[in-house]
Amino acid sequence: MDVVRNKRSYTVKFYVIEFEPDNYHIYIKGKLQGYPLNIIIDTGASHTCFDLDFFKKIDPEALLVSNNGTNVGIGTDQFDTAITSIRNFKISRYKIPDFQAILLSMNHINNIYATAGFPQIDAILGSDFFVTYQAIIDYSTQKLTFQI
Repeated sequence: MDVVRNKRSYTVKFYVIEFEPDNYHIYIKGKLQGYPLNIIIDTGASHTCFDLDFFKKIDPEALLVSNNGTNVGIGTDQFDTAITSIRNFKISRYKIPDFQAILLSMNHINNIYATAGFPQIDAILGSDFFVTYQAIIDYSTQKLTFQI
């Protein structure tokens, strides 16, 4: 017999950064193991990613598996990544169940953000999240809605 779970819908506010005229980035607030996160919403990113240095600082005992696939980002050369299971991850106050994510250095992103006077980015919410949790971005209300 199949068990059907009821999904609940959650809505969180997102923030808009105007990086340059007509160049916008959107982000939400979250927490990882109680530490606050700034999370960029990037539906063009294949996977949800966390900053490797930040992750190692808060969870030095985590099991990291080397990702041997080819990793290429826009504006960067190939780069090394690791994969891990993220636990105790919250978007706003909503807990996301165990979630597989990519770890990579976000130094190049944070250097650009710091130069522009914007907050440090700790994670990128990618299309894997949007598919898994049927997430919807509503620009008119500046809200992200997803289902768990």
